Amino acid sequence: MKRTIAAGIIGVALLIALWTSLSIILGGYLVPEPWTAVAEAISLLSSAFAWRQIGITLLRVSVGFAIALTLGTITGMVTAKPFLAALVKPLLIVMQGMPPILWAIPLILILGFGGAAPIVVITLICYPLIAFTIGEG
Repeated sequence: MKRTIAAGIIGVALLIALWTSLSIILGGYLVPEPWTAVAEAISLLSSAFAWRQIGITLLRVSVGFAIALTLGTITGMVTAKPFLAALVKPLLIVMQGMPPILWAIPLILILGFGGAAPIVVITLICYPLIAFTIGEG
């Protein structure tokens, strides 16, 4: 147990050392210093605007996940029937096999950053995972 904690502390120290080194090598514009990032984070978190944005983001993530949970549960239960499973599984395999980074960012750029776009993206990312998990269960 003590070795695990020590390894974790060493890992964090190495990460901070790497971050600091990259900041020195590449410059603070590309990779800001860790102390600058911490100071900016504290400054941002002291504003009401930041907390409002965090709340909006949490709401969007929650709604997107709830939709994915509902649709994924229905889809997963439907895949118990062999015929319906044969219809649905190819789409789920394509959705799960494609890394979300390939399509999520372009989709957000097309749909926009606000409104329902993030909810749609969260739903599409979570949906196949939930559908497969429920279907396998």
